[in-house]
Amino acid sequence: MKKFMKIGIIALLAPIIVACNTSVEDDGAETVDINSVYEFGTLGIVCNHPEFDWQVRSERANSFEEAANQVQAELLEDLDYLEAMIEDKLAISGPINRRTGNNAREAVDGVRDMILETDFTVEGFIDIDDLDEAAAEFMHGLLYFIPWQLEGLGHMAPMEEESYVDHFARVIRHIMDEDEETSDLAIYAYCQYTHPAVMAFFGIDSIDLAKEGHGRDDENNITTEILVPGEVAYIAIANFMNNNELDRDVLFPFYGEIQDFDHLIIDLRGNLGGYFVNFTENVMGALIDEPLAISYHEFFRDVPGTWVGVDMYIDAHYLSSNFGGEPEPVNEFFERHPMPFFNEDDKEDVDYVIHWDYYVQPMEDGFPFDGKIWLLVDEMSASASELAAIFSTSSGFATVVGRPTMGVMGAITVTPILPNTGIIFRIDVGYLTDPYGRSLEEFGVSLDHQVQGDMDILDYTLDLINE
Repeated sequence: MKKFMKIGIIALLAPIIVACNTSVEDDGAETVDINSVYEFGTLGIVCNHPEFDWQVRSERANSFEEAANQVQAELLEDLDYLEAMIEDKLAISGPINRRTGNNAREAVDGVRDMILETDFTVEGFIDIDDLDEAAAEFMHGLLYFIPWQLEGLGHMAPMEEESYVDHFARVIRHIMDEDEETSDLAIYAYCQYTHPAVMAFFGIDSIDLAKEGHGRDDENNITTEILVPGEVAYIAIANFMNNNELDRDVLFPFYGEIQDFDHLIIDLRGNLGGYFVNFTENVMGALIDEPLAISYHEFFRDVPGTWVGVDMYIDAHYLSSNFGGEPEPVNEFFERHPMPFFNEDDKEDVDYVIHWDYYVQPMEDGFPFDGKIWLLVDEMSASASELAAIFSTSSGFATVVGRPTMGVMGAITVTPILPNTGIIFRIDVGYLTDPYGRSLEEFGVSLDHQVQGDMDILDYTLDLINE
């Protein structure tokens, strides 16, 4: 028997509609109380949530064995639902299969086999009314088999509590901002995060709205060093999940110190990503004195009868202000833009394409760097780090040095909720390419200098500097 762990999830939420309550903590941070919240009335948003069974398990089963069998059946229902969501929305099945040798259906089947092989009926180590939360956590852990099999491509993975709280806070801040028009994407995310099953799974009491920036509070996220006085400076960024303000407190004084240097090395090796805005604001925007722009294409599927597809991309386009055109049917697009390296088999998996023009503006009172900037990446650079590398080499911001990156860089995502456990699962719905049609998920970032063998990437860069 595989023993599954018990976690602290609230077992029961009041099944009523409750208004949004805000409070001020002792430190002055405004929070939103979301305990037992079904709908935030003061935000004027009504979510059409499905019915949720609020009964504890002992009220739904006559014995532990019956309860265990019910739970196992519900986990399998959740998995069937997830498989359907992936099949409907995933556009990068081809790149995933060619890069990993695996596919999403086989990965899901692996999780199903583990559920079926698990004996949920052994009584004694857990109370019947704790069975649901233990099974949900067990399921949450099992779902990591999918990104393990697929090497993280498509960002397919269950959401963790830290990400849930952080994303939820950003959505609420956006909705409450009187200077911004609330987007359909924000409403979609809001209704996902207030789903009663999700709130039962995470059991979060309140969301901090006053936190500057967003993300973690890691004071050691940024490392700075002078490698050659007056000539070569070095910055390593561990991830882009950190609080913007904390990172700026380290970066901006260092920029002022090295502004007249000849070279700046920005090391993103091992950086698994996070919020791309942390790079565009804290790095690119701070170091340029003229706007930068790049263009790229994102292909996607249109799912009939759902919001996923054309409507979602139009809203994302509007929200981002990165205009370049409306979504276009792929057959019309390829007539005008042949894209010689777009895989022919993958054309069956995409319906539309959207053109993005992404702009980065110089920061007011920034630190324009006139020397040469180098950006380092490796096999563990992913997501926002890969976007940073693509934007750097495409715009001329930096020379990119390293090894092929992980290939996990979808821009638009959906977050289906597993109806029984309340687990949120992320799926990238876009298929990103370079200008010639090469899948970025399959091939990673095109490097300016690719380091061969075991040579250290930083040493290689220093050799280039000294040539």
